[in-house]
Amino acid sequence: MPSNSRKLQICFAFGALFLLALGVGCTGFFQDPQIVTLTVGPQSANIQQGSTVQMSAIANYDDGSTKTLNSNVFWSSSDTDVAPITQGGLVTGASPGTATITASSGAITGTTTITVTVTDAVNQTASASY
Repeated sequence: MPSNSRKLQICFAFGALFLLALGVGCTGFFQDPQIVTLTVGPQSANIQQGSTVQMSAIANYDDGSTKTLNSNVFWSSSDTDVAPITQGGLVTGASPGTATITASSGAITGTTTITVTVTDAVNQTASASY
């Protein structure tokens, strides 16, 4: 019959093997999911000159999960004369036209378009007088 010391050694050996097997089997568990695409919204927005719209960037990960990114996103506009954007994702309709808004997180980017239209001041004044 094995001594208590030998039983303890055997228990520790089995415990160590179990933890090793668990660690090898859970390799993916310890890795952070990676962004595969960014979805930028709102998609194809139309805003009036002088108005603003808050953009959002939704990260789509390789494990199937999604998350709205509030930080770690670099925002840019293809035409800052039409639609400048802050690093917080706020677009301003500066002048009539169309601009592509891009969100980047590392090497992953997503885009959408913003169309800025002229405010129809004549119709707004006429509507307000009724």
